[in-house]
Amino acid sequence: MKEQVGDFKFLSNLDQKAIFHLLLQHSHDGKLNKGAEKMIASMYYVSISVIKRIWRRTNDTGDVCHKKTTNCGRKRV
Repeated sequence: MKEQVGDFKFLSNLDQKAIFHLLLQHSHDGKLNKGAEKMIASMYYVSISVIKRIWRRTNDTGDVCHKKTTNCGRKRV
């Protein structure tokens, strides 16, 4: 589920996993097919850099999940 936070969308862990599985489907020998990033970015209404970040992070660490916890940021009154 995408939450609108300010001017950007926050992708949940489920969305990031779904994006990664789409990227895997559009890859061959560890390389993405031409136009895959742009197509997936338009499906989720995010920039291509977000898609590249998910792909790079997963290849480096093997984990798709973001590092935010449930208690993040300033406490709201």
